[in-house]
This record gives sequence, C-alpha cells and structure tokens, in this order.
Amino acid sequence: SNISNINKLRIAKNLFVILITTLDFGGKIYAQNDLSENVCDCSRDSLIRTILLFRKGWDLSPPVVYFRENEKLDLEFDDLGERPASYNYSVAGCTYDWKLNDIGESEYIEGFNNEPIYDRNPSVNTLRSYTHYSAVLPDDNLNITRSGNYVLRVSGQDDPQKIIFTRRFCLVDRLTDITGSVTFPDDKHQEIHIEIDLGDLAVDNPLGEIRTVVIKNYDWNNVIKITSPPQLQGNKLVYDLPYQIEADGGNEFRYFNSKNTRITSERIDRVEFRPPYYHFYLKQDEPRELQPYFSYTDIDGRYYIDATNARDRYLDADYVFVHFQLKTDQPFTSEVYIYGAFNDYKINDASYMTYDPDRSVYRGTLFLKQGYYNYTYVLKDYNHTRLWSDRTEGDHSETENDYQVFVYLRTPVSDFDQLVGYTILNSVRKTEETISNSDLNNNIKKTLEEIMK
Repeated sequence: SNISNINKLRIAKNLFVILITTLDFGGKIYAQNDLSENVCDCSRDSLIRTILLFRKGWDLSPPVVYFRENEKLDLEFDDLGERPASYNYSVAGCTYDWKLNDIGESEYIEGFNNEPIYDRNPSVNTLRSYTHYSAVLPDDNLNITRSGNYVLRVSGQDDPQKIIFTRRFCLVDRLTDITGSVTFPDDKHQEIHIEIDLGDLAVDNPLGEIRTVVIKNYDWNNVIKITSPPQLQGNKLVYDLPYQIEADGGNEFRYFNSKNTRITSERIDRVEFRPPYYHFYLKQDEPRELQPYFSYTDIDGRYYIDATNARDRYLDADYVFVHFQLKTDQPFTSEVYIYGAFNDYKINDASYMTYDPDRSVYRGTLFLKQGYYNYTYVLKDYNHTRLWSDRTEGDHSETENDYQVFVYLRTPVSDFDQLVGYTILNSVRKTEETISNSDLNNNIKKTLEEIMK
C-alpha cells in the first residue's frame, strides 16, 4: 500500500539519522536548513545535542532576562564528535516577529561581537562520550545596549561565517505594567485577557506603535492570534473582547523520566542494555481525544537533564535510546511526529513515527540525554506545514498552560523594536498571581522537587 511504502522510506531515513548520530566522524554532518533568512531555534549539525539557553541558575526558565538588572543567560550544549572543537558566539538584533534587523550591529552592541566559548569539559563515565560546552552571556567583552529580540549564533572558530546553531533570546526593559487573566469560554478553549499600563512611556500613537505578542508554553511555533486591536482606555491598552485572544486548551504534556538505568520509573515499561547503549521502552500511549481531562504536574513541554547519583548532571548524564509507542486501531490520514522542546519543537525524519499495521501501533525512536522530558504527539498533513494535536491529545479548557506576553514599541523615528514589557500568565493562577522572576524561580523549584522524586 502507499502507507506501507511511505513507512519503508521513512524507516530507511530514520535509520540513517540514528546512524549518523551515534557514530563518530572526523567531520560534521550538516542538515540543509538555511539559517540566514528566518530566525529560529535551529541546528545545522547532527552531532551538536541538548542545546539549552536559559536565565542563569534556572534551567527551566525561558531565555528572557531584564535588560537593566544585570541578569545573565546560561548556554549549555554537547558536541558528540570524536574530537573537541572550538566555538565562538555572536548575537544579532531581530524585529518583534523574528526577522533579522537590517541596521548595523554597532547600533545595539558595544564590544567584540565574536566571543570564544572557553568552558568545555569531557563527559564522565558515559557510554557515549561527548564534550560539554557552557558560556554565560552577555559577558564583559560583549555588551548589548538596547532591549528587544536577539538571536544567538554559534559558529566554529575556524569559520565564523558557518553557523552551527542559533537560539532566540529576549532582553526586556521594564517600562510597562502588564496584568491579565485566562478564562474558559467553553470546555475546549482558553481566552487570554491582557491590560497594558503604559505608565510614563512616551508614545504618541499607542495603537500604531505598540505591538503585543502572545505565545503558548514557550513554543514560538505556537503564537496565539490576536484578532483585533486593543481598546485604548486612558493610558492603558486593553484586550478583553470575546474571542480576541483565544487558544485551544490542549492537554497536559506526556512525560517520562530516564535518569535511572537500573530502576524503571512510572512511564517506563522496561530498560534494556544493548551494547553500546541503554534503551528505554516507554509504556504504550493512546490517543486522548475522547478521554476525560486528568490533572497532573508537567513542565509545559520542556526537559531537565539529570542522572542518578550525578555529581555534575551535565557531564554525568549519558545518551540513551528512547522508544515511543502510540496505539491506534487505524492509522491517521496525517503524519505523526513526537514533539517537544527536546527537538526544538521541530518535525523531521528523526521524530517521525511509522505505523505497524500488524500491531496497530505507531513507533518512533529518539537518541536523548538522560533526564525528565515532556512530549506530545502532533499531526501534519502530507502537503501542509500546519501542526495540530486535537486528535492525539484532545482539548480541555482546564489544562494548565503558560502564556508569555511580550510588548514591543517602535516609534516612527525608531529603527528597532524595543521590548518594553513582559510577563507570564497562567491558566490556573489568577490575575494577581502573574509570574514575576522570583515567583518563576519558586515555581520551577517546587515543580522539579515534585517531578524528580
């Protein structure tokens, strides 16, 4: 059948992806992504893995820091290549909708915009050896002078023009006050209500100069559509009309914990050692479209690296194969992918699932570093780029979701989108509990303590 033929081709591609991932090469393997035109969280190198960029000290925080409060970002990544390499990083300014800004970098950078990454260490007692790299940015030699959206670009020291991977981050200038709430118009959707107090911000035309962006669960592919302009009430911009900012409720993310190779955790069916790697087989999943909502703690699609008895989890955690299964009596008419922050919310051959008609199950395998992971299953039509998960995961208004709210200002005489406001609204906590940085830290700590027991 056509489905069987497609599956055979996909299986061959997946085997090739796994092969180039797990073998050592003298050189690098590059995917065919063009990173020069569209700003994204992308990688060109299959041997660069587990790329993390977060507010210093808080692994699960998004890469958003306050511009005038001396906050820093941590960059962490692994190179699975046979020999250690040398890398540099640079930054570039972006528009509010993540296009490269065409002004000169001297307009927003002071210092040298091509900094070496000095901190590198080999993995410790792992079956899959790797070199771990880390950096704190901005540093003393690279100072960013304006708030806004930026892209971090990491390249080899021998060829600064060849970008290895990119990561988006944001610098916020706290010039507005944002409050809001999430309500439930029906049993499948959530409405986001936002009030932006412009305070003393000098804006002649708020409706024309202010732009608001809302994304769900830290996934830049999941920008929530704003269907109409806000109302101007005095010095405030208010979004509170029905259906003005509405999102599908979705469901809590699925999860697994691979930190222990000797004891199976809740979602692990079995662990096998097949030299030279451990293999984690997850318990069989089922579509949740028709299942009732069940509340539990997740980390909104993200992941946390860890290994049992690790002294330094970034160096001691190993790479393992994780095997996924999605049980369904009939195959979907769309392609099925494993989806989450672990693969930069991308769909590709590695995350594609093949259907086994003999056992009525979709199967997929990923090569991941040990830790706690959130994931979901998404569908994509063969000839379209749109992704959706209502048939695999269901939609419930009760679902706990985070909504990041970004407020940008560009005046008629400006050439840069300043980021003048930011907050996180949660669908469970009320308006007065809008997350500040200290609240976010406490929430992250509490969540990790609960899920890593």
